[in-house]
Amino acid sequence: MLQTLKLSFLFLVIQTCMTSCNNKANENNEKPIAAKQLQEKDIAKEVFQTLQQLDTLSIKSYQKHLLSFNDIQVLVADTSYKIGSYYRKDLKRVTETEFNSITANDLQNLKSLGKQLHIDWACIKFVKYLANPQEIEGGTVLLHETHFSDTNNKNYFVKTAALFDGKAYYILKLAEVEEVREK
Repeated sequence: MLQTLKLSFLFLVIQTCMTSCNNKANENNEKPIAAKQLQEKDIAKEVFQTLQQLDTLSIKSYQKHLLSFNDIQVLVADTSYKIGSYYRKDLKRVTETEFNSITANDLQNLKSLGKQLHIDWACIKFVKYLANPQEIEGGTVLLHETHFSDTNNKNYFVKTAALFDGKAYYILKLAEVEEVREK
C-alpha cells in the first residue's frame, strides 16, 4: 500500500512538472510555429532544395516550404515575437484567401519563368547567395538571392523574403527568377 502511494505521488509530481514545463515553454516564445526555423546561412540551402523540386511541387507541397497562414497569424497575434510593428501590421491585413492566391501565383510564376528560360529545376547547381537584411520599425526581413546555374551553364537567381522573429528566420516568399546579367 505504501509502495502504491509512493508511486502515485511520484506520478503526480512528474505530471505537475511536465505541465509546468509546457506552460513555461509557451510563455517563452515557443509557440506552435510549424514552419522550418532557419538561420541566415540555411536559407539558401532550403530555397535551393525547394527549387530542385519545383517541377513536381503541388501548391500544398510548395506552401510547406513557406511560413503558413496559420503561422503568420500566430506571429502577428503574439507580441513576444520580435517581428516589429510595420511587419505585424502589414501581415495582419492578409486574409487566408489572399495568402493562398499569392502563394499559388508565386509558384505558377516560378514554373512559367522556368519553362520560358528552359531551366531544368532538377539539374540546377548552387552558385552562391546574397543576403540583405531590411530593418523597419523593430522588425527584420531578409531579402535574399539564391544564385544557381542550369545545365546550359547560364546563371540565374531567385528572390526570397524571410521574416526574422528575434530567434530564427521563416521563408515568406520565393519569387522572380532572373538571369544574372554580366556587368
